[in-house]
Amino acid sequence: MQVIFGPGEKNMRISVIFRGQGKRISPVEKAAYHKDVDVFFQENAWADQKFCMEWAKRSYREGLIRGRGELPKARSILIMDNLHAQTTDDVKGYLAKQCNTIAWLGPAECTDEVQPVDAGAGRFLKVEVGNEMDKWLDQSDNIERWETASLTASDRRVLITQWTGAAVAKLNSNQGYRHRLFEKCGMAMTVDGSGDDRITLEGLDQPYTFPNDDDSSENEGGSEDGSDGPEGREEEGAGRREPVVGDERNGANSGEGMEGAGYSDEDDDNMSQSQTDALALLDEDDSMDPDDPEDETQGMEIPAGFPPSRIYLRCS
Repeated sequence: MQVIFGPGEKNMRISVIFRGQGKRISPVEKAAYHKDVDVFFQENAWADQKFCMEWAKRSYREGLIRGRGELPKARSILIMDNLHAQTTDDVKGYLAKQCNTIAWLGPAECTDEVQPVDAGAGRFLKVEVGNEMDKWLDQSDNIERWETASLTASDRRVLITQWTGAAVAKLNSNQGYRHRLFEKCGMAMTVDGSGDDRITLEGLDQPYTFPNDDDSSENEGGSEDGSDGPEGREEEGAGRREPVVGDERNGANSGEGMEGAGYSDEDDDNMSQSQTDALALLDEDDSMDPDDPEDETQGMEIPAGFPPSRIYLRCS
């Protein structure tokens, strides 16, 4: 899965990478894909350089234009991890020149701490895709079709797009939850420092705090007037920091993907029961409810005027 989302009202399309060349896909199958899912093919279902460039052209740029007819005039920021295929000069150059977008790479080896996908969105999607699969298995003779491996590769691809599309729709429907994921990772920081107490990186047992002139030395990078504390930041500028467009990570390489997403168009019907999608093993109580008031990550009050529509997170 190629996950991209932001904290604002503007939603981008999720992408699924299937294994194969995609040369023998019928128009009937293509028409059956979920309308909000972009489908790509790659020999090993990897996010290689060719895929990353194709994704930027066909999915990301089109997503920025969709509903407007042109690129937004305000520059966007696309937060990505350090997957080599998306850090090339070609990809970053295309994003800058053709998408009016800054490609911002997060710190290496810190994905688990600073990526909103890892803060909750990745698991949310996995669980919801599993729930959609369970609903499908409960219908008619579907469980028999699944267990007897009577589904074709085409059937499985269509089902995966439908389940994925439904899961993403649920994620997109709760803006407060999405904003909280960005806030949790420090990606909704403000110039005046308000909201810093809402930064709760993974692995910390208390909110993250920033040094100021009272608790840091000059050697730690602080100025004499403590300008890197909340008060100093307020003096440097008014309003909020211009937002990020997205956090992007490709589940096929990072573990956020689905084992069942790698079916080739050359596959036959000989699929054994042992190849059942691992999502079917999700426990019944392993569900997530964005409206659950008991979950601190779910609920939050969105600050007035934030976020703009051009903050997205692309996950690879």
